Amino acid sequence: MKLIACLSMMLSVTIVADNLLKNGNFSQGMEHWGMTSVQKLEALGISHRVENNALKLTLPDKAQLGSAGLLLFRNVKLLDGHRYNLRYTLRCDKPGVTRHLYQLSAPPYAPVGLVENIDVKPGVNTISTFFEIDNHSNLASHLTFNLSKLKGTVELTDVVLEEILEFPVSALSRQWTVFCQVQQPANYDNIPATLVAQNAPNNPVKPQSVELNKDGRLDFRALNPSGFALKSQAIAYNRFESKEEGFIRLGFGADWWMEVFANGTKVLDTLSSGNRSQAFSPNDHQAIIPIKAGSNLIAIRVLAGSKGWMLAVGAPAPPLVFREDQNWKPTQLEGHTEIIPGTPLDLAAMVDVPAGKHGPVVTGKQGNLEFKGLPGIQQRFLGCNGIPGGLFQHKDDEIFRSQARKFAQMLRNQGYRLFRTHGVLDATLCLGSNKDMDINPKQLDRWDFLINELKQQGIYTHITLLSFGLYDAETPKEVLFEERDKHKMQLYLGGAWIGQHFKYAAETLLNHVNPYTKLKWKDDPAIAFVEFYNEQELGLERMNGVLNAFPNVKDELTRQFRAWLKQKYADKPPKALADELKGTTLDNAALPANNDRKSNLADEFALFRIFLAERSAQWCENIVRSTGYKGLTTNFNVSKKFCDAAARWTTVQAITQNTYYQHPAGGWGEPGCTVGQLSSIETEANYWRAMLTTRFAGRPFVVSEFNHCFWNPYQYEAGALFGAYAAFQGFDALQIHSNVTLFNSSKVYNVGSFSCANNPVVRANEFISAHLFQRGDVQRSKNRIDLLVPEETLQKSRLAQAAVAAEQGKLGFITGFAVAFPNRKRAQGTQIEAEPTMKTIPEGVAGIDAQDWFVNIVDNPQGQAALNDWILRLKANGVLAKTNLSNAEQKIYQSDTEQITMKARENLLRIVTPRSEVACLPPDKIENMGTMKILGTSVPACVALIAIDGKPLANSAKMVLVYSTQVANTSMKLSHDGAKKLTNGGPPVLLKCGKLDLEINRKLDNAALYDLGFDGARRQKLPIQAQGDKTIISIDTATLENGPTVFFELFFN
Repeated sequence: MKLIACLSMMLSVTIVADNLLKNGNFSQGMEHWGMTSVQKLEALGISHRVENNALKLTLPDKAQLGSAGLLLFRNVKLLDGHRYNLRYTLRCDKPGVTRHLYQLSAPPYAPVGLVENIDVKPGVNTISTFFEIDNHSNLASHLTFNLSKLKGTVELTDVVLEEILEFPVSALSRQWTVFCQVQQPANYDNIPATLVAQNAPNNPVKPQSVELNKDGRLDFRALNPSGFALKSQAIAYNRFESKEEGFIRLGFGADWWMEVFANGTKVLDTLSSGNRSQAFSPNDHQAIIPIKAGSNLIAIRVLAGSKGWMLAVGAPAPPLVFREDQNWKPTQLEGHTEIIPGTPLDLAAMVDVPAGKHGPVVTGKQGNLEFKGLPGIQQRFLGCNGIPGGLFQHKDDEIFRSQARKFAQMLRNQGYRLFRTHGVLDATLCLGSNKDMDINPKQLDRWDFLINELKQQGIYTHITLLSFGLYDAETPKEVLFEERDKHKMQLYLGGAWIGQHFKYAAETLLNHVNPYTKLKWKDDPAIAFVEFYNEQELGLERMNGVLNAFPNVKDELTRQFRAWLKQKYADKPPKALADELKGTTLDNAALPANNDRKSNLADEFALFRIFLAERSAQWCENIVRSTGYKGLTTNFNVSKKFCDAAARWTTVQAITQNTYYQHPAGGWGEPGCTVGQLSSIETEANYWRAMLTTRFAGRPFVVSEFNHCFWNPYQYEAGALFGAYAAFQGFDALQIHSNVTLFNSSKVYNVGSFSCANNPVVRANEFISAHLFQRGDVQRSKNRIDLLVPEETLQKSRLAQAAVAAEQGKLGFITGFAVAFPNRKRAQGTQIEAEPTMKTIPEGVAGIDAQDWFVNIVDNPQGQAALNDWILRLKANGVLAKTNLSNAEQKIYQSDTEQITMKARENLLRIVTPRSEVACLPPDKIENMGTMKILGTSVPACVALIAIDGKPLANSAKMVLVYSTQVANTSMKLSHDGAKKLTNGGPPVLLKCGKLDLEINRKLDNAALYDLGFDGARRQKLPIQAQGDKTIISIDTATLENGPTVFFELFFN
């Protein structure tokens, strides 16, 4: 189901229709209603009763309900494609958040049209929302009210659910009543005869009666010939009649600010943000206008921008709906998700068994990962995060062991050599316990078994000690999750609670003897790294939320900041800082705003962050080393700021980084979230560049999380882009997030933002990465530019709170690139980096945008590095050949190996190696790769030809052809531009079909072509043709007998 514009309103309008909910006013007590266990609520001190036709609850402030601890639900069957209005009254004496959703009644309990969080204020809140059901499979569903975020006294009553009518935009009157250059009225309940002039309080202004122009706009400049100024104000009214209740879906665009009222109630407000879009069309903003029987009034207040003054009103473009048709076909994933050994997709040969046979993972003399027993040979690891759902929740140990064993085998068959425990280890070890820091022996035994099974399959383990669960079974996991940034900040501050949990985890686990390996975890060579705390920097990056919610943490951070300032400057701060403090002593200095990038105090705080990070990391390091662990440690894997890079330089042995392209804004990808629709190539791989600029030479570089997120239409770019450039720069590990395996027996659910196992495009990406990166098809650059950050520059230039300028990061497309802090002490256990080919210093900086789950780099256009000058210099010094195609103005970047070429303006990326040829390209483009000539694809796609027998393509007998496009969920709905998700949709997963024409520079010679299932099995033999010395291939994935696929087998006898 989908929200109609995902809009809830505090409405005074009453729409009268048949209530689909019996006992919506609780006149019959709790009849027809379900609720969270009374015993559970009473244990938390929560009481409830029905009184005076209302459900009344008392929720103590100390009650820890988590995110789903207090649920009220109703079974009600709503019809797919039908539209409904839900409204209810909520009285409360404290502010909070209520959540309502219509969701499936069985796993995965997904919303099917309605899911919203509503902020409520003390007093009476009348809430109304409009939504449309998207439950094409007609699965059992129910209505849920989540009251877990409320405190104090709460009353719920007058719950009404009714089916409603949608009226077309033509229901509005053609005539608009418009006032220009006026003050706003006292209310918007009626059309006044006159309004007071904006700049002449004694002059009444009469309205004009006008129609929208041919572009569907009201042009206030034309209606007010005397001119306008910034924030000149116009009020436009439209009165119309309706015979019955319902709603109208309207779109608005304004130059530049506006408010929209329906029958006196505000339904849309852009006063804080402006229109944002320069299109000024009904697609800019949408609102649901409730219609009552009789007379209705829409009123719109518009404030002029600096260049224009107008309003667009009309029907917004319809949403994008993905259903099976000639362009989109369902995939046959179910029952075919496990790679069959011996098939062309079986990558087990890439994984040497068992893990640890050559000794532990160490840092070699060149700064890369090696095995102690194989010195001088870099080891590249394709890795992953996540486990099959419910693995550790099985009650039956034999079922667990069977699935754990199969999970390890599946990872190996897919070519994975590294598994990261993030988000799982500290969440599952205490399952079955109800105490804090009380690891369940049964769960620990299961982890022992899994680590051993992974080891036997050649897969190393990356231990993340702290994520979200924190080994606390006493506190609801939802509370721990919501307070995650507080705990991360507390580790910086030396907080006792989080420090005890870290110490407990490190000492208990690393000193524990695994009965299956007969080794303590600390001594197991299959344990590759120990990571302290995933994304610890977010405790400071997002500190505003922490400081507002936890005053005691704010007080402690303030105290430590002041003490640090006092120790640094005594009572004599530098003049610029003293002037800024305006007489305030260092003992009373305030914390800078989190978004402050300009003040001296903010720069001091960034340097203070270095102190906190170094202190925290050293404390954690000492705890881990005290157990006797001698392997690699890592931490601080999200921030791109110089201050955090400086702390890594002095404390971290192996650099780890998380990065995402088009991480959903507004959450994890549920309806209402947005995902940008630009190609990562078009943006010059900004997410990859941002991560690269945290790399140090002389140390391993591990990507601990990454993904190119669904529902961006260019998701197919990730395997080529990430795999090729990671190999080119000499990265050591790529660990995708998340869940790369799915048992054949498992149901295939809809694709989510980070889904891998049930996403054919991501499966294709990982297959490509396995060869370009892990197999080493792409040659590493033999050159390196080091960006040197002198200590004086770090301390005095406001560099600490910024990041490497985006233009300088683009050097990484052309040659090797690293950052160094030459005046700072290196972390213990790291190598002195080899001398770089060339050196540079920061020539401009970029800002940071820290969102809930990711960090963006925001380039500073005032600080662009002279990239073309660098290209000329590299050619003059012989690093680049004179024929190298790189040209910054044209956004063309060719590696110094000339194997990788990016043409950002063309959305083109091509990789040519002896054993693989890969291109991401737009439709109808001819691209001659060498062995493969792409004659055209009907849709944007990644096309790859990979020799799987290890021979060059020119004489390989076995190859896999990849033709990867785009995925969608059946009945998924997105906004007209594809950015905003309106509904999730469901299975089966759809694959965008396309036509591909290729010319292979090989004689036909008994060649054969098969399409492959996602398990690697041959499905259908496809025709191929000879044309002289060439082999011609034409594929139309819409016509494949077993549904579309991304994999094809090509072999020559």
